[in-house]
Amino acid sequence: MAGASLLLAVRQFSMGEGELDAFLASNVLDPGSRLRMLLQVFVAAAVPAILGVAVLLRYQAAGVRWLIRAGELCAPAIVAFVLPALLNYRQWYSRPLPYLMLLLGFVLCFEGLLTRAFGAGALADQPAGWFARASSPIRHRVPLLAVLICASAYALYMSYYTILRHQMLGTAGFDLGIFDNLFMNALHGHPFRSTVAVPYGSYLSNHAEYGIMLFAPLYAIKPCAETLLVLQSTFMGFAIVPLYFFAATQVSRASAAIIACVSLLFAPLHGPNFYDFHWPPMSMFFFYWMFYAIATRRHWWIAILTVVICSMREDMAFGLIAAGLYLIVSGYWPRLGAVMTAVSTAWFVLVKFVIMPWAGPWWFADIYKDLMASGESGYGSVVRTILINPNYFLKLLITEVKATYTLHLMAPLALLPLRHPALAVLMLPGFFVTLMTTGYAPTVSIAFQYTTTWIPFLFGAVAIALRLRSLRLGPAGRRASVIALCTGIACHSYVFGAILQHHTFVGGFSPVYFDISPGERKRYQDLREVADQIPRDASVAAGELEIAHVSARVDAYTLKVTSGDADYFFLNREHFDSEARQRVRKSMQKHPYGLVVRKGEFFLFKKGHKSAETSAALNALSLHGVLIEP
Repeated sequence: MAGASLLLAVRQFSMGEGELDAFLASNVLDPGSRLRMLLQVFVAAAVPAILGVAVLLRYQAAGVRWLIRAGELCAPAIVAFVLPALLNYRQWYSRPLPYLMLLLGFVLCFEGLLTRAFGAGALADQPAGWFARASSPIRHRVPLLAVLICASAYALYMSYYTILRHQMLGTAGFDLGIFDNLFMNALHGHPFRSTVAVPYGSYLSNHAEYGIMLFAPLYAIKPCAETLLVLQSTFMGFAIVPLYFFAATQVSRASAAIIACVSLLFAPLHGPNFYDFHWPPMSMFFFYWMFYAIATRRHWWIAILTVVICSMREDMAFGLIAAGLYLIVSGYWPRLGAVMTAVSTAWFVLVKFVIMPWAGPWWFADIYKDLMASGESGYGSVVRTILINPNYFLKLLITEVKATYTLHLMAPLALLPLRHPALAVLMLPGFFVTLMTTGYAPTVSIAFQYTTTWIPFLFGAVAIALRLRSLRLGPAGRRASVIALCTGIACHSYVFGAILQHHTFVGGFSPVYFDISPGERKRYQDLREVADQIPRDASVAAGELEIAHVSARVDAYTLKVTSGDADYFFLNREHFDSEARQRVRKSMQKHPYGLVVRKGEFFLFKKGHKSAETSAALNALSLHGVLIEP
């Protein structure tokens, strides 16, 4: 079986792209090649069988023992034939569910066969490897050094490409412009003010993100949207440092370093990194430190991290509640678990149901709207529906989209986070924020920030599951799971991630392109030349794709929401939809605006400005009939 499987894998890998695609998608292969492949499969299976018979005839009882050991050692190769399909992104990217089912079956079988191979005796009886025999400083420093190198490489890679996407107009006012404007207002003493998101109210009605004050000094070094992209990429990359320290309390340092480094390839991590800026991705860094503080019983760290995590966003309290429940259910630290659960619950209730409603209404509860009874609203209606109509709740929960999303998270990890009942408690934050939602596609897509409510708990649970598996099956079980985990994450990342290939990746609402064309580079230069002429203390209104380039000011408005009676209009002829045009026309009918500069597809108008080119610019933008300063 191993011989036949390896032959099939080699033959598929040797095919050209078109030939392999046709073979996998439609079973198309010319008769001659089909016959040759069939004969080769038989030969690849027959040769080991013939050798086995020869060994049996020559060595008899000893030969039986040798063949059993050889069979167990070769067993992982039985599933090799699946690899060409798992690495074919052209075949599977648009059909994720069958791919994920295939991946899950492969990873679970591979793990079981590896466990058998590592426990076969030949490897188990071998002396310790060079790493285990190395001096203590090497065993301590090499894994951490590897983690730091991978973290730095990830931070640089993601910073570069997210900034490149920003330059290609791949970011938007919702949400990068919102946070850029929030940070700038915080620096000017106006916390929770973002005219991009809430022009005439408090952003606190949307999310309670008090942690912005912790990061404002870093933003102040260079106040612009690019700084936020670099901050996010850096914190997401270096989150593996505390993950390594925590995992090292559960498994060996070498295994901990492998888990930490391979987590950077996890495809559900990449979508949030490329979708503007958000706090859940940033919070992973602090959750991993919290896990480490709990594992090493550092009381002051736990207290400080609780405050930091709760301050980052109101729903981050879900993560602390889940961690507290796990400490109770597992029996590891019930007293701390009870305190953490009670404090986090009280904080969430205070913020979500008292402070935020006081700041104003917001639409976010609507992502659970199908769980609200007719004529009711709010989270109370959701709870009542779950309690009195669980069948309806399950109908909304068990859908193909949500099954696909769950498999995206679990299949590459070989279901390790679900192997033990107590670990399921750690999945509650992601469950509440994503799977319970209805009618809001971003919450059940790995392209958006909501996925990062799962990730720290997934990899925290992986480390714990590996420790428990090692206790049950010994080192062979742990090694097998680590290798299967790495293989599953790598295959999945190759199809859906942003690092191993650049052809199919999606971040947020749109595909991500990793090469900027000369035309796009020239467009960005034009944008900067025009945007740089807007005074930093002036108010500006711009299109949804342009506002994030000028939102580092106190008053910035996206034409998706309002024109804000701004001092300047920063417009892009190629992205000027009817809604934005109507808002600009209405403002210009109240106040005359004049053209300041036109560069390529970008136009800058100033209130009360006089220019001979204004009329032609208005015609180019189909803004007929507006006031022009005489």
